[in-house]
Amino acid sequence: MKCCRGDQTQAMREEDAARTTDATIAEFSVQLPRGETLYGEMAVELPEGRKTRALLEVANALIHYCKSKPTNHPAIAGQIDRKVKGLLQMLRRR
Repeated sequence: MKCCRGDQTQAMREEDAARTTDATIAEFSVQLPRGETLYGEMAVELPEGRKTRALLEVANALIHYCKSKPTNHPAIAGQIDRKVKGLLQMLRRR
């Protein structure tokens, strides 16, 4: 866990109150009465398992798709499709 204190932070903006992340790092902050802000980060450990790993691969591929150039979208979409089909097969087998 990393923590910081002091003037290195800014007040949380209203639009930052709810933020979507890739769920591998949890971020938190606390505003103290004197105006000082404490904040920190900690790694989030996912349960190990084939299905969890497959779901994370789908999520990461979707993030990659959103960040990529439109010319790369068809190829990445194909990868996502294959990953999703593999995950669905695992879920059906139980």
